[in-house]
Amino acid sequence: MPPLRERRDDILLLAGHFITKQNNKFSTSVQGFTPEARQLLISHNWPGNIRQLENVIEACMTMESGDYISLPVISQFITSASMPTAASTTAPDTQISAPAQTAETDAEYNQALSSFETSYLINLLQSTGGNVEEAARLAGMNMATIYRKLKKHNINKEDYS
Repeated sequence: MPPLRERRDDILLLAGHFITKQNNKFSTSVQGFTPEARQLLISHNWPGNIRQLENVIEACMTMESGDYISLPVISQFITSASMPTAASTTAPDTQISAPAQTAETDAEYNQALSSFETSYLINLLQSTGGNVEEAARLAGMNMATIYRKLKKHNINKEDYS
């Protein structure tokens, strides 16, 4: 099967599938991407192919508090250095791309993200006495996102009230 960078038409279809999968898993309602985020998705090289795309979508959905994944959120996981430049679109062999990710680096990244989120949520709940509404306000997230993250990390808000 050709790499994802050679199947740009499939990127948005796959991303939509991964959003639906995450929405079903965590009872969220992310609807898609802002136009800027969509453009970054399509222009990215995807050296990790479909697995990298899925990991980026999952990570974005843990960070995004709105209905659409925005450019600032997705840019945390896809750097602009990996976007094609005007010169690289005419000379593919000079295109700059991120180093290929391995299963080990993906696992390390996912573990670090999970650890950070867990600590952050616990600190929020401790500082608010378990008040999820106040925790959401302090974090700049909506309550549904906080509840989804609590469920994901098996954190019980009552333990902090």
